[in-house]
Amino acid sequence: MLKKLLDISACISACSFVLGIVACSDDNTAGVVEDGNPIAHGESSSSVVGGSSAVESSSSVVGGSSAVESSSAVQSSSSVEAVPKFDLWNGKVDYKINTNNDNTGYWFSFSDDYSRITWPVPMGNDYSDNTLDAVFEHCGGVCGIAELQSLESKPWVALGFTLAEENSTVDISAWGGICVTYASEYPVSVYLNVNVGGLDTIDYVYPGIAYPGITLPKTVTNTPTLMNMLGSDVAITRCAKWSDFKVSSWAEYNKAKLSKIYSGEEAAKEVKAINFVFMGNSDGKGKFNILGISTYDENLPQWNRDGGTNEQDLGLVTTNDDSLTCLWKGLDGSGIVNTGYNDRGEFVGMLYDFDASPEGAYSRIEFPAYPNPEYEPYMYEPVIMECNGFCGTMEFTLEKADYAASAVAFNIAEDTLTSCEGNTCYGTPKFADIKDWGGLCITYYSEKDAYLNVVVKDVPYDNSPKASLPASGGLTEKCVAWDDFQPRVPNLGTAVSTIQFIVKSTENGDRNQFNIAGIGKYSTKGACSIPKTVY
Repeated sequence: MLKKLLDISACISACSFVLGIVACSDDNTAGVVEDGNPIAHGESSSSVVGGSSAVESSSSVVGGSSAVESSSAVQSSSSVEAVPKFDLWNGKVDYKINTNNDNTGYWFSFSDDYSRITWPVPMGNDYSDNTLDAVFEHCGGVCGIAELQSLESKPWVALGFTLAEENSTVDISAWGGICVTYASEYPVSVYLNVNVGGLDTIDYVYPGIAYPGITLPKTVTNTPTLMNMLGSDVAITRCAKWSDFKVSSWAEYNKAKLSKIYSGEEAAKEVKAINFVFMGNSDGKGKFNILGISTYDENLPQWNRDGGTNEQDLGLVTTNDDSLTCLWKGLDGSGIVNTGYNDRGEFVGMLYDFDASPEGAYSRIEFPAYPNPEYEPYMYEPVIMECNGFCGTMEFTLEKADYAASAVAFNIAEDTLTSCEGNTCYGTPKFADIKDWGGLCITYYSEKDAYLNVVVKDVPYDNSPKASLPASGGLTEKCVAWDDFQPRVPNLGTAVSTIQFIVKSTENGDRNQFNIAGIGKYSTKGACSIPKTVY
């Protein structure tokens, strides 16, 4: 039977015992974390983990270590084959991170009050119940199942490894950054754990929210993306420079209450640990395997914070210039549609989701990456960078109504916000003239039929002009002239407030995967040149 995560307080004595074993045995070492070492802020349960120094098996829970995408990655600009160095940690042969310190470099885990990690084999060795020797041997890395369970907030579990001893920090700036070789069914947020005071005075949302970090994409997914609308179960490598690591907008907003806001470069000079956080929007399970950690290598696939995964890494080819017709495409990484009125307010053109259900029903969208916790113009960029579009799974619940509806929308011009509840804000969008667009083009994928809804001045919402979007087996672009929207409205386009992409369902518990990849002005030749994969 798989063992549960152990509370840190329950293993202090065992850890002390193991530390003594390390001092007198060269053949059987075990991972320890010193009592009181503040590895992660806010953890409610922890397990101290290590492993043996002789691990040979390559079996893996997710993406076996024998199938690593980046081991054959080729930089097109130089034609030099690059492979991960694993100079910090190789899950097949190392029991700890190479920190040049016998007291640090050990793996640990922690979680919220309800979530946990299930390991594929029982933990422990002859000297301690808290080591991951058997896990390393079984997986060729550190692998398991992240079991997320939530009551109110976003559920999470996390792994990490120590870099500094108790009440101290270390300088790892010489690494230049980090490369992670992994496979995961959840996005993986990587944080530089530093000393940030003031967190205990604020209701913060998740671990690492005040630490510089990046989010690596999931590699196994059922959510449609531009990469042939699916993910890969092969382990991949992604690298990031320390300058890529940024704190969240939440931390920036609360900086007056925090002792310091670190840049990535600053954090690398006084770091305590590195954390890997798996988080979801709701209950769920996802497999993961971290197979290797390397110092930064510019020749391996890069993580790009502003533009998502880089174009070279995706193997995408652009076909033509669409700057005159395409108003937005997810590949650019932005969540703002160019409406022509964006100078009127920061929220103008922002893509957002909302529940379009009648009373007695409701809907929600399960996103493949979690949006930023605050309502802000760029809150959905993590989703867009993950999907190269606005994608997710719509979920429909019917209680006393005949149907539920889920929608993605953007406003043409500014609106007057009246109130906010969590991530949802309410206001009255203003109308603007977009008649010169000629109509709309949308590049999308949807398992179910959808439709475009145009909110027009002086027209009741239920009578808004609509255009059908048939269910599709892959990305497709549909262009609709203003005159083809039904019911017909004279001079459609002269006073529009909002464009909506809506899916309805009459089945309770129904789900619909979708991806909106491009939005543009009407064109008989199509508006947005969405790159096509070369493999």
